[in-house]
Amino acid sequence: MSQMITDLMNNIYTRISQMGAAISKLQKSLDGLNGTVNTKIEELVQTTVSMKDTNEKESQTFELILRGYGDTFLLEINRLKSDIGLKDLDELIQKLKKISDASEEPLKPENVDVLLDEVLLGIKDLMGPSGDSSKSESKANTQTKKEMTGVKPDGFDSASPPSK
Repeated sequence: MSQMITDLMNNIYTRISQMGAAISKLQKSLDGLNGTVNTKIEELVQTTVSMKDTNEKESQTFELILRGYGDTFLLEINRLKSDIGLKDLDELIQKLKKISDASEEPLKPENVDVLLDEVLLGIKDLMGPSGDSSKSESKANTQTKKEMTGVKPDGFDSASPPSK
């Protein structure tokens, strides 16, 4: 029986030492695998950094190229505008707008009535002395309309009321 126990113990010891050797091999394999994984990760990081740097340089280059295209395009557009007179047309439009704005004030209805009366009076004066009574009535109408619009009629002082 002691022989069996000794053989059993030797078998257990042999198996434990075989398991230890296998664990040791497994540990070495895991260390090698970790080293390989770390190396691959470092290479991947370096490749990513290199790609990022290359991408930034290329994007800066493309940006400069596109900016150059844009500047050239704008210069050509401005040259075309000046060649076909669009700048002059824009200036003309601005001047016409200023004239339109300036002419809106005198063309208010109350001012137009006064101006038309003055024009009619001038036409009657040019046509000759056909009737003095209509001329005096027209002057009175013109003066009345000027008073209504706030325009001082000729010959009246602002302090004295108009006389008829």
